[in-house]
Amino acid sequence: MAITYKLISKNILSATTTTITLSSIPTTYTHLKLFISDRGSSTVLDASELWLNGGNANSYVNGYVDANDGGSPRSGQAGYYQNITVPSNYGTNIFGFTEIVIPNYTGSQEKNIASLFNTENSASNQYNGLSRTFTAVTSAVSSLALNIRNGTFVVGTSMHLYGLSNT
Repeated sequence: MAITYKLISKNILSATTTTITLSSIPTTYTHLKLFISDRGSSTVLDASELWLNGGNANSYVNGYVDANDGGSPRSGQAGYYQNITVPSNYGTNIFGFTEIVIPNYTGSQEKNIASLFNTENSASNQYNGLSRTFTAVTSAVSSLALNIRNGTFVVGTSMHLYGLSNT
């Protein structure tokens, strides 16, 4: 069977904010897929975290692997990050890209979050990586909020949420 994508919700910022929320997520799909194009106001490469169902302490267990353009890989565990946000000093109008999948988001088990992220820079120090997160959330996912740890998300940052089904 072919997997079909259906746009559930989108939010394209027209003002700066620290948190972007998508709510009223229906329970009619098999999986959720979130596309993020983001840039922050801070001048530091910043991690942002995805909160499920309005919680900002979802008891995350996170493993990540990432590297910069110099080939310096990092890996480890952190309690929070599913995304790296492009800082304001990485060149004019450069936005990062993140793709996040939440499989079986309506199930009663702990939720998994799989993330692939990429930051660009007009000079150097681009980052890309993967993270895999388990949360203690066992109820169906009804809302998502992306929270930046330093500064704000700038105008033009966007989140597009799709429902995936096997029908």
